[in-house]
Amino acid sequence: MSSVAADSEAGDATTTSSARRKSGRVTKKPEKFAPVASKRKRGDDHDSGDDAQDTSGDDEDESTEGEPDEEELRERRRKSKAKAKGKAPAKRSAAKKPRTNGKSVTLAMRPAGGASKKPSRPRKVPVRKSILAGDETTGLYADVFGSGDRLEDVAARWVARFNEHEAKAVAEVINLVLRASGCNLRIDEDDIADPDNAPNRVAELQDEYQSQDVTEYPLIAKAKDGGGHAFGSALRRFFFTLVQSIAQSGLMYENQELLENIAVWVGAMSSSANRPFRHTATVAALAITTALAEVAAELNENKAKKMRQGESEAKKSRVNKARVSAANQEVEDFNAKLEYVDGALNDWFSLVYVHRYRDVDPHIRHDCVGALADWIITHPDKFFDGSHLRYLGWVLSDPHSPTRVEVLQQMARLFTDKDKLAGLKTFTERFRPRIVEIATRDAENNVRAAAVDLLDILREAGFLEPDDIDSVGKLIFDADTKVRKSVVGFFA
Repeated sequence: MSSVAADSEAGDATTTSSARRKSGRVTKKPEKFAPVASKRKRGDDHDSGDDAQDTSGDDEDESTEGEPDEEELRERRRKSKAKAKGKAPAKRSAAKKPRTNGKSVTLAMRPAGGASKKPSRPRKVPVRKSILAGDETTGLYADVFGSGDRLEDVAARWVARFNEHEAKAVAEVINLVLRASGCNLRIDEDDIADPDNAPNRVAELQDEYQSQDVTEYPLIAKAKDGGGHAFGSALRRFFFTLVQSIAQSGLMYENQELLENIAVWVGAMSSSANRPFRHTATVAALAITTALAEVAAELNENKAKKMRQGESEAKKSRVNKARVSAANQEVEDFNAKLEYVDGALNDWFSLVYVHRYRDVDPHIRHDCVGALADWIITHPDKFFDGSHLRYLGWVLSDPHSPTRVEVLQQMARLFTDKDKLAGLKTFTERFRPRIVEIATRDAENNVRAAAVDLLDILREAGFLEPDDIDSVGKLIFDADTKVRKSVVGFFA
């Protein structure tokens, strides 16, 4: 036993001496890496006895050996990720927002062509709903305000019904006006057949309607109740579309009594003492006149085009007499139609507008101002003259401030058109002092501001006197901000 121990000690001494470097450090043969399933601990029982017998001077080797190398660290990271995935799905971290100076700015990005877009909200259809009676599901009123159909289709169906039964179709139009006034009373084809009795019949309907003590009607009702601006707009568009359809179908010229019958009843209602009747009928009459002005302007344009074609054909070396004759015949047809439409415009203007532009109801006066400006712009050959412009000048003294604002704004539309400046010179000389007075002395600030805006347009057109410019320029010191801002243009 002693000899074996001695041999062992001698072998260990030889190994130790051979494993040492010249510097005194022990060299160790590198071991091949083998991945282990579990974490190796520093004090594990499987550590070799040779390592435990190393000298205390080998602390650097022991510390290095105890730390995990790069491969082991990667293995640990992989295992930790696998465990995390097995427990629960990892939450996606929020994208970092770029730092900006001050407030963050989000730019609207256009989506890619193939990217799926969010379903956009359906486009809101213009409201044409109204308060329909419980049993009223048919008739012209229901078609216009309750069906949702295009007004062109509604008008076309009415034209077809007129061709079948004229009096009944006209009664539908008058009943539409009555129903739009808030009245549930009706007339029939027998009433239409007796136009001379129309004023008396309207008076009877008025008395019966007033006995119900109705204080509100659709044109002035709230929008949530199906009235107000949306209702009035739908009513105007229907009558405008109806007249356009009658003209395009040729019915206006073939059956000239049609518009006359409608004018008898609508005119009687527009002169009624009952405010709902009078206001609703006036709105319908103004829309009909606007449509007639549009028809007349189109006829004028077509006539001028045919005249140019005939003149150019007549100037050719080889004149096609048949073509010239056809063009001249079409010009004569346009003249005949235009004569009828101009006569109808005169009738409607004298029947309704001449009386209603100074109505006691400010809403009616307001509607008349806007309608006349539309007629002047649409059909200047008929309405752009002193006899029609003067109505706008007279309304400058209206006691209702929104009506004064409306006429000032409509006059600004006319003066903005440079082609009309020459025809407005006489009108300006007559009513310019009143406009200056409104700008400097009116009790309502918004009216004064609208007058200053109009005077600025007149100044650019050269229609203002130096004294007028001085008077308006002093408003730069006015107490109202809106008035001061409107005067800035005078100093530009």
